[in-house]
Amino acid sequence: MVSRSNPLQKQANCLIDLCLNYGHTIVIYFNDLFKVTQGLVRQQTSTEQQTKLAGWQWS
Repeated sequence: MVSRSNPLQKQANCLIDLCLNYGHTIVIYFNDLFKVTQGLVRQQTSTEQQTKLAGWQWS
C-alpha cells in the first residue's frame, strides 16, 4: 500500500462514494428545487421585470 495517497484521488473517491450513497437523493432534491425555481420564475417574470433590472443595476 502507498502510505501517502494523492489528495486529489482521495477527494475523487469521496465524491464517488457520495454519489453512490446519496445519488438518488441528490437527484430528487435538485429536481424538486428546479421545479420550485421554475414555478417562481414563471410567477415573477411578468410582474417583476422592472424590479429585476433595478436589482441588477445595484448589484
